[in-house]
Amino acid sequence: MKNKKYEQILKAALALFNKYGIRRIPVEEICQAANVSKMTFYKYFANKNELVKTLYIRFATDGMKKYQEIMNQPSSFPEKIKLIIQFKLMQFEELSEEFIQDLLNFDDPEVQALLLLKKQESFQQVLQDFAEAQKRGEIRSDIKIEFILYMLDQIYAMYQDENLTKLYPNQKELVNELINYFFYGILPIK
Repeated sequence: MKNKKYEQILKAALALFNKYGIRRIPVEEICQAANVSKMTFYKYFANKNELVKTLYIRFATDGMKKYQEIMNQPSSFPEKIKLIIQFKLMQFEELSEEFIQDLLNFDDPEVQALLLLKKQESFQQVLQDFAEAQKRGEIRSDIKIEFILYMLDQIYAMYQDENLTKLYPNQKELVNELINYFFYGILPIK
């Protein structure tokens, strides 16, 4: 943590980006919301792109830290997966759709390179952890780990599907249904 003003800028930017997306918000508006001068903003960030990268690094780092905490728990592998899915869905709730879309389609090559790097790093870690779980017999030996990761991504996409979310009175029920479907398909849970 750098200091109070630095944190004010990050907090204000995140709130504005969540409300309006990244593209619509100029540095001046971030400064106004953070109650700091432009000079203070530029003391910490070379430009808005650097601010976006900082926010994403924090988001990705916090996500991997929480993932590691879950994986280091003494609970069963299915329980760990359930906690990971719940955490990832909660993370999606923290960011607006507009913010996510602006981030994914950001036109700065450095931001795009950072997104790709962090995605590859997390994918490699998860791949390694799941391969180890498979060796321990916690995952079927006849299934590709990459398929499992693909299906987990599909769960996140399904969670965003309006047609599916309309079928459930609340998000918790939908999350539980998705998790149970992931582990058991349509067979009765024993």
